[in-house]
Formats: sequence, C-alpha cells, structure tokens
Amino acid sequence: MTMRCLQVMKALAGNDKVKLEAGRAGILPLIVTAMDRHVTRQGLVEAGCGALTALTLRQEENSVCVVRECDGAGIITLVMAKHPESKGVQSAAAAAMRNIVSRNKELTGPFIERGVEELLRLAMERHGDKIGDTLRSAQRDLGLGVELVESWTGEKIKIKEDFRETEEIEK
Repeated sequence: MTMRCLQVMKALAGNDKVKLEAGRAGILPLIVTAMDRHVTRQGLVEAGCGALTALTLRQEENSVCVVRECDGAGIITLVMAKHPESKGVQSAAAAAMRNIVSRNKELTGPFIERGVEELLRLAMERHGDKIGDTLRSAQRDLGLGVELVESWTGEKIKIKEDFRETEEIEK
C-alpha cells in the first residue's frame, strides 16, 4: 500500500501547484520516513525516489526540506548502497539527487559527505550502458567528475561542402 501511495504522489506531482502544496503539507518527511523504514524493499525505495524526483523538480523549497529537514541525502545514498544491482533504484536515486541539487548547489555537501561519488561510479560500472545519461547528469549537477561519452564522431561519412550529397569513406 505504501508503494502505491508513493507512485500516486509521483503522478500527482506533475503539476507545480501540487508540488508546492505537497511540500507545505508535510509529504516530504513522510516519503523519506517510508523509505527509511522499508529500505530493504527495492520497489518501495524506487517509488520513493521517484516521488522525491517529481516533488523536487523546479522546487527549491522542497529540495531544501528533503536535505536539511529530512536527511534525504542520507536515505538516498543508503538506498543506493543497499540496492547496487537494481538499475531502477540507481536511476531513480540519481534522478532525485539531480533535481534536488540542480537549483541550489549548497545542497551538494550532504551527498558528497555520504560517499555519493563512489556510489555513482559503481552504478556507472554496473548499469552505465542502460542509465548512463541519468548517472552522468547527477555527477554533473553534484559537481563531480563526469566522463562524457561521444556518441557520434562523423568518421564513416564525409559530408560534401554543398550538403547535397554524402559519400562513405573507404577504410
């Protein structure tokens, strides 16, 4: 039942007014507490991170509440450490961190102090082929070193100057 409530909250948080009112009504501490109490339940913590992601998108006030009042940085890093094989949990946690710190760089400290750099590196090793973009965006917004991937170098096709024709380059 708790997981379903978190999923509904994520869906409702598509509206900015709902995000604002949910933050003011005290929903954020309830989400973090649910994640803390059920930290071993993979689906629930993934849903919790998803709800936090939605509620902190473009909402600096909610982000501050999650980090400073609820120890959200501790819970998010804890769920990453508890569920290293779950790409869903790793992706949801990285997205939550990205949204939390994107508008207020002062919120990065609690994540850094809890070893998020190593957690993101391990997640990249395990799941980088599937969720690498999400992990890299979290690294970028946290001010960590990011290994960018160049997806196209233009090596196999030569574009002519008039841009009307292309020809393959022989190797």
